[in-house]
Amino acid sequence: MDSQELKTLINYYCQERYFHHVLLVASEGIKRYGSDPVFRFYHAYGTLMEGKTQEALREFEAIKNKQDVSLCSLLALIYAHKMSPNPDREAILESDARVKEQRKGAGEKALYHAGLFLWHIGRHDKAREYIDRMIKISDGSKQGHVLKAWLDITRGKEPYTKKALKYFEEGLQDGNDTFALLGKAQCLEMRQNYSGALETVNQIIVNFPSFLPAFVKKMKLQLALQDWDQTVETAQRLLLQDSQNVEALRMQALYYVCREGDIEKASTKLENLGNTLDAMEPQNAQLFYNITLAFSRTVRVPTIVDVVNLFFKKFKRYLRELLV
Repeated sequence: MDSQELKTLINYYCQERYFHHVLLVASEGIKRYGSDPVFRFYHAYGTLMEGKTQEALREFEAIKNKQDVSLCSLLALIYAHKMSPNPDREAILESDARVKEQRKGAGEKALYHAGLFLWHIGRHDKAREYIDRMIKISDGSKQGHVLKAWLDITRGKEPYTKKALKYFEEGLQDGNDTFALLGKAQCLEMRQNYSGALETVNQIIVNFPSFLPAFVKKMKLQLALQDWDQTVETAQRLLLQDSQNVEALRMQALYYVCREGDIEKASTKLENLGNTLDAMEPQNAQLFYNITLAFSRTVRVPTIVDVVNLFFKKFKRYLRELLV
């Protein structure tokens, strides 16, 4: 993968809240493109979201004077201090003052990365302010419009998705862009144009065969079309490329519960999923909770309930660790 594909992968995992995956991809980016501070920024962010606040603060401090990521690093420092059990009020005020000062003369890249970070932490209105300014000073940056389109579809309302689709199309005029293609697919899916979304996802797979989120999206679209055979086939293709793919294992477990009614195989798949989560998202209490909730609502068979209870115990353990 080139630098841009790795960054799109990071954006995907940030939005899916797979923070250990963010760390892994950022580490790969640092190894390949050590001079690019964006990967160091997201390594710090992944560290923060895994509950290692002090370590993350040190990483953000180390890059806060790097031009392209200075503004987002200062915003992240404020965010990290506020997440701390004992926030450093003086440090927050100091970083806030620097943000206000830097924002006045910030360049295109600095504004973009600040807006991107704010989007990832759910500050959509504030992110829009930064991106609107970035688009203005860059005379209509397509990169800015693509991110603005993502902000629009995050709102989930029809008027915004229609405008977002236009921005994604414009972002693709100069060639294939994974971030824009993924956004277009998401946009079409939200409008229930599943076949159009599937066509767009296939375009990603053809042009970027190592970009695994495209296979995940394809699998979910096939499920939306109620095509279980194709869904399971895509899950198997995913697992051939990544034997610890959380979404593919989750889909297989769902298939054996809902479609086949094979409780023994479903239990085995759920156990595999639990082991994979331990390895690939070891501090992700929210993900454990989401999976626990989904399967506890789906089936009441004792064997499955036993496995789901193990998920719930792990969720409580990770939650306690995060709160320490």
